[in-house]
Amino acid sequence: MIAGTLTERLDALADVTAGIAHRAGALLKVAAQAEGAESEIAEAAQSGRRETARLCKEFWSRTAADGLVESTVDDTQLANTMDALLCADTMVHLRRVHGWSAKEYGRWLRKALRALVAPDRLR
Repeated sequence: MIAGTLTERLDALADVTAGIAHRAGALLKVAAQAEGAESEIAEAAQSGRRETARLCKEFWSRTAADGLVESTVDDTQLANTMDALLCADTMVHLRRVHGWSAKEYGRWLRKALRALVAPDRLR
């Protein structure tokens, strides 16, 4: 990710994720329902979960390497929390429970990602 500040990186990540929710949200809801009956769908969903976790670890590792957070920030905890926020399961759940559109989910996600790091810890 090339964005120069952590806020820009978090916002870009929220925008990409909201875009996926917009384009594939209905498909992800159906896939979640089918996981129990279809092993191939379950395997693909699990692969997606692992990839989201990997992406989150890489995000915070690069962010720390670029000096955008203080060295005392626990990047493993941030990665795990971000994983929970970004995963398709969370998006499907929030859209079902709250009836959110992809745009509403995107607004929530942007705020949630920014809240991960206290302003005084950002660089």
